[in-house]
Order: sequence, then structure tokens, then C-alpha cells
Amino acid sequence: MRDEIFKLEPFKVDHNGQEISINSTITAKTNFGVRLEGEIVWSKSDNWKFSQQSTEFAINPGADLKIPINATATYPHIYPIPELTIHFNKIVGNLPVGFRNNKIVLRPIKGFTKYSGESYQNNHKYCH
Repeated sequence: MRDEIFKLEPFKVDHNGQEISINSTITAKTNFGVRLEGEIVWSKSDNWKFSQQSTEFAINPGADLKIPINATATYPHIYPIPELTIHFNKIVGNLPVGFRNNKIVLRPIKGFTKYSGESYQNNHKYCH
């Protein structure tokens, strides 16, 4: 999943008041041998608006997990960058399978800002 996050294009900001719009999907390869269900949830943010704050999912064994990112914000009101949490539900059925760690927390939104007419600089403190 980390590799897929690194492939996402960062947003670029040139001026105050600029609207940032992110419409992308992370496709994570899985190797689970059972069907998984769960929920993808973005952290609450006064500055970012998501088309869906949360999304339920169900994937069959070996299928890709697709994580949509559809969000907008207005610079400079972009911090803190929201977190994404993937919650895995307990597997229902005859198998005695479950998770000890049933959630993954990610920060897939990343960006670049332009300061004082200089070239784009990666703001590593906030943009992961």
C-alpha cells in the first residue's frame, strides 16, 4: 500500500485562496485468503471536505482494495492534513480468523507549497 501512496500526484499550491481538488484512487494489492469487510474513514476536518467521509467495503480473497480520495480544501487552510483509517471488521463465518490489529492509519494526501516566489518545496512536516 505504501508504494501506491507514493505514486499519488501531490497537489501544488501557488497562491492564497487557491482551491485544491484531489480525485484519485489508491489500489492496494491484498493477499488475504478470506473475504474481508470494513470501513474506510477520513478524520474530521474543518478545512477539508470529502465527497464521502466514510465508505464501507467488501473484498473477496486476493482482490484489490480500492480507496477513493475525493477531497477539496482552500489554501492556506489545509493543515492539519486529514488521516485515513481503514477498519477491518471481524470475519464472519465458520473460520476461526480475526485480526489483532484491525485498523490501519494512513496519511495519503501530500502536497507542495510555493513560498516567497521560490521553487516548490516539499513541506515534509505536514504533507505525508
